[in-house]
Amino acid sequence: MEFKVKVYSKPHFGGDGLAFWVLTGDHDPTFPSEPDSLNGPVFGLKSDFTGFGVVIDVYDNDNRRNNPAVYVLKNFDDDAEIAWDGDNDYAANMVTDTVVSPLSKNGKSDHSCVADVRNLGRDMSVLVKYLHKTLHVYINTDDGSNWKYCLSVTLEDQSFVESHFAFTAATGQVADNHEITSITTRYLSEDDVDVDDDLLVHVGQRSKRIGVTGSMIHWLIFILGTGQLFMAGYQVVTFNNNKKYPAKCAKSLNE
Repeated sequence: MEFKVKVYSKPHFGGDGLAFWVLTGDHDPTFPSEPDSLNGPVFGLKSDFTGFGVVIDVYDNDNRRNNPAVYVLKNFDDDAEIAWDGDNDYAANMVTDTVVSPLSKNGKSDHSCVADVRNLGRDMSVLVKYLHKTLHVYINTDDGSNWKYCLSVTLEDQSFVESHFAFTAATGQVADNHEITSITTRYLSEDDVDVDDDLLVHVGQRSKRIGVTGSMIHWLIFILGTGQLFMAGYQVVTFNNNKKYPAKCAKSLNE
């Protein structure tokens, strides 16, 4: 999945952020009788969701100066009652099950990254790849360096059959516009070869690693496969107009 988005506002800082989700079939927005039944505090999504999401957390709630941050949230347990800690930028909730990487300084992959995505004056792109039980995220802010590695974490062996894609966003007293301008899906198979993310340029780095160019990364990520990406459906959820739901909201993109 690749999507392009603009995140912008006139203030120097904005909030709160947006997320791309892969949710189970019972989160299909055409099923509930209430149009706002999916709305909630987790970047606009209800707190008892089932699935996972890639979050772009713009607002620095914990004052650690590490935003905008990109990370993964998950909940595959229908009966779980998770205390989502937005005040601390979900530090206790984000997925930290990283991948072993022999080339990394600490022997592990990254579970988050900090990416300058606001007020670029253009689209920025996010690439999400799920292959061999590992979720990879790459960022392209179109600064001349093309795709850069952000994170890679392991997820449970989920089939994602009858799941669907969703987008949500949230604002508060400080607000950003979140404009999704493009969504593209591609196919991967179990026969595809994993790319060693540690060979790639990381978000925040200026120099390239071991001669792997941005265009090569793009081809390696996209053109290797013929199987299914997430085995997911294609119903997509997005937010209602901020004028109607100024704080947190979501609605189907298919409406």
